[in-house]
Amino acid sequence: MICTKFAYYFEKCLITLLNRQNGMNTSGHVGGVSRTTFIGVTVILVVLLAATGGYAAYLVTSNQSAISSYQSTISSLQNQLSQLQVTQMAYSHFAAIGADNLTGTMSQYNSNPTLYWVVSPSSPLNGTYSGTGNVQATWSKFFKANPAVYYTLYNFTVSISGNNAIVKADVWYVLAGGKATLKLPYELVYTRSGESWSLSTEYWGIPGNPGIIIPGVASPQTAGVITG
Repeated sequence: MICTKFAYYFEKCLITLLNRQNGMNTSGHVGGVSRTTFIGVTVILVVLLAATGGYAAYLVTSNQSAISSYQSTISSLQNQLSQLQVTQMAYSHFAAIGADNLTGTMSQYNSNPTLYWVVSPSSPLNGTYSGTGNVQATWSKFFKANPAVYYTLYNFTVSISGNNAIVKADVWYVLAGGKATLKLPYELVYTRSGESWSLSTEYWGIPGNPGIIIPGVASPQTAGVITG
């Protein structure tokens, strides 16, 4: 807008001066305006136009920088909010399992979840389960055979990339009235659709790093432990 106005007035002034210049006599004057004055005014107008253009470019650059900064801040806040949402969901999922709550355990899965069960020594439930019905049947068998007393959680992390979030943790479940403790390297994969997250993949023990059953009650001796 600024550049446009200056260009308009510059054009009008330049046309006026040129009209006067065309009427100059041999002495180099017309209507009291000398050739030197004409050149000087023209130079001033050109300088003003260039300066105005530079200032306008500066304003555009400054605004783009401010917009980029705001967008970066918004993106960071959205990521933090997503981390809080996923963290809350993961803790609720761990707690539902610790309470042998089948409904609560199943509540976060999407329409076609996958559950990997990897426990050593060989568990009768070891395998890969796909689909809501198979996953629910597996949890139902586990709760009936090995009711949990409580659990211990540590080494909890959340990482988010695009529409996927990965939760990693070490979870120890005390089972069967304290007869055994299941030490699990745990991983949950959440997928975002719109503003909502759902549980798509779960690792009850990791291939190559299985959960381990040990006799009696055990808990990790480390800082940052959470029990439930």
